[in-house]
Amino acid sequence: MRPFSLKSHVGRIVIQVVISSALKSACGIHRCAGKAWDWYIENVLEECDSPGEYFFDADAQRLYYTFNATESPTGDEEFFLTRTKVIFNISGSMRAPVTGITIQGLTIRDAAFTYLGTTEADIHWLPSEGDWALQRSGAITMEGVEDITIHRNQLTRCDGNGIFLGGYTRRVNITANDMNWIGDSAMAAFGWTSDCLNENCSVRLPAKVGPDGRMGEQPRNTYVAGNLVREFGIWQKQSSAWFQALATTTTLEVWAKT
Repeated sequence: MRPFSLKSHVGRIVIQVVISSALKSACGIHRCAGKAWDWYIENVLEECDSPGEYFFDADAQRLYYTFNATESPTGDEEFFLTRTKVIFNISGSMRAPVTGITIQGLTIRDAAFTYLGTTEADIHWLPSEGDWALQRSGAITMEGVEDITIHRNQLTRCDGNGIFLGGYTRRVNITANDMNWIGDSAMAAFGWTSDCLNENCSVRLPAKVGPDGRMGEQPRNTYVAGNLVREFGIWQKQSSAWFQALATTTTLEVWAKT
């Protein structure tokens, strides 16, 4: 099969749905397991009707933008296109983890959204048997790490997850950060299990989502304390200040002033 476009005309509205059938047939179920990016509708001028939405007319090279009710255009506005989805990527492995890194005192902002693309940062996985999926990425992404500190930073206008812990992580401390205007969840931890489906592993799954989590490839001993989280879930409505799946021994604390 090859990709095709299905168009329906309602007055002047043209809606184009792109079906990624070529992607499915090319990679097959084993390579595409856990990915939920088959259908989307975007860049329709008539739908540019809510504050913050925009439409780009490629033929006319014209940008349409909808302002909110509290501001009016002056003609001096500047628009910036953000394409980077992961700003800090700290990645090792369970056998060779990255250790002893501190990110402190920075403003981390303007990471691009992760809900319509096809990059590794956009791929969504199912943390449970429900209909909700989570991308394994954030503005700060960590996997295969030990003894990492994220302290006194501001994360703002990051359109995916703010901080993501994936797979094997140990003793990650996330403290005293200010996270605001985050597109999805402010912080998320999402581990792996084994790809074995039976005891002798003669039957394997296409991904590490089997019933056995004894390998230890999950976020453990994570300490989250004193963070100010506000204005999150801008794009993903089922979002959290802290989300975890296939993770354990997490400590969440509130630092109260005395």
